[in-house]
Amino acid sequence: MERFIADLVQGLDSGNIDRREFCKAVALAAAVYGAGDAAQAQAQRGFKIILSLIPSMHHQIGAATIHRVAWKSVGTSNHSPLRRYYMMRNQIALAQEYLFKDPAWVISSLYARLKSTMLMALFERDRGAKLRLTALGLWDGLIANFSRNISPGA
Repeated sequence: MERFIADLVQGLDSGNIDRREFCKAVALAAAVYGAGDAAQAQAQRGFKIILSLIPSMHHQIGAATIHRVAWKSVGTSNHSPLRRYYMMRNQIALAQEYLFKDPAWVISSLYARLKSTMLMALFERDRGAKLRLTALGLWDGLIANFSRNISPGA
């Protein structure tokens, strides 16, 4: 259970875990600890328990497209520039936190982010804004700036 929770916490980067995986984890915790103790058990493992009846984030999840490069097919997510900012900022913050705890995961996830960014630069529309906000997300992640307010149309 401990390793499962650790893997789940690592996966909670912006967009790296889907709702089904999270719900399975919550259901498993509830089954192991009992429904009444599940939230408390998750809080003890670093989860922040937040109750909100109003959505606080509004963004599209992307519109994946496939592109042919030589003999290989590659996919791009087509996330918005704003989503690219948060994905990069949160990835860098997680990389800093886990660099010495799980360096293989950090290297692997940063390599995947680099490939995704390169594919975006090659194939997606609105590359300039996406690259600009990706670079800003990289910078904000490095300096741990989580207070920047970026308008959705940026």
